[in-house]
Amino acid sequence: AQRAEIEKAQRVEKIKAEEQLKKDYKIINDYLIKNNITAQKAPGGTYVEIIKPGNGAKVDTTVVVKTNYTGKTLEGVTFDSNTDPTFSHVTPLNVNMTSDYSLGGGVIEGWADGLSMLSEGTVAKFYIPSGLAYGTQGNGNKIPPNTNLVFDIEVLKVMSKAEAKAEIEKENADYKRYMDSRSGRAHV
Repeated sequence: AQRAEIEKAQRVEKIKAEEQLKKDYKIINDYLIKNNITAQKAPGGTYVEIIKPGNGAKVDTTVVVKTNYTGKTLEGVTFDSNTDPTFSHVTPLNVNMTSDYSLGGGVIEGWADGLSMLSEGTVAKFYIPSGLAYGTQGNGNKIPPNTNLVFDIEVLKVMSKAEAKAEIEKENADYKRYMDSRSGRAHV
């Protein structure tokens, strides 16, 4: 009986998610039309507007992507950025597109979907339906449940697994040297 209840609840959630996705697509399509924006739909449903095409390596599931970004709601409220000092983290974000978790964590589904259409050097905007972002849970005070998101994205570099691993190892070594220097330990 408990299993049947769980399956029933999952079916209900799936139906709600499909209905929300239809609403999201209409809201985003209306926004794109109203603002005369041309965007392509990525395979998973993220809308991608190419601002400046890149000419470097293509993003796929074998790479780590170094990015700059600013995230906003469709209404224009900025909730995060790695280029705006007011958010206190102005370093590029490495996005692990692989299944190797030693290379870092992933991102929301809409990001991975949109990045799959880009290459090194691309500047783009992602219009992400809520179900490919934070869904019915939302994320903190700035992203309520069922919120469609817009991200300004710049692909700074597309790195192979080996390049990403070397970068991580260098950053870890640099951090260790810094911490050793702060604690007064000499570096041999």
